[in-house]
Amino acid sequence: MATPEFKFESEAQEEDVSYLSVKKKSKIERCTKKLSTHSGPSKLIVVLKWITTTLFAAVILASLVSSKITLLGLAWNVKSGTEREEAFVMCLVVLLAPNVISLVRALWNVIGRSDIPWPSKDCMALVSLKTF
Repeated sequence: MATPEFKFESEAQEEDVSYLSVKKKSKIERCTKKLSTHSGPSKLIVVLKWITTTLFAAVILASLVSSKITLLGLAWNVKSGTEREEAFVMCLVVLLAPNVISLVRALWNVIGRSDIPWPSKDCMALVSLKTF
């Protein structure tokens, strides 16, 4: 079916197609403009977060250090020789066990993953030389 040709009588009718468009901004433009005016949290909130994070880190570090010093102090005050050695070994086990367990767990989780790249042989040789 062919469409019939329609000819305009004047040029004013040809140019007036404004009734086909919407004169408002799109919803996306309105929403992005509202979001872009807010640049993020205020500087005061950021500073307060950093201060509280630093204080919590200092408190946790102090409690960990004091617990380890207390444990070593208790082991040092054991009087006899063999009991003192046994106390030091127990302290070493208590102090090192969480680190060893964390290392084993991390290796267990990472060893089979292919998305984590392994270091090159040169880097591994350099690290092993630096540890000695």
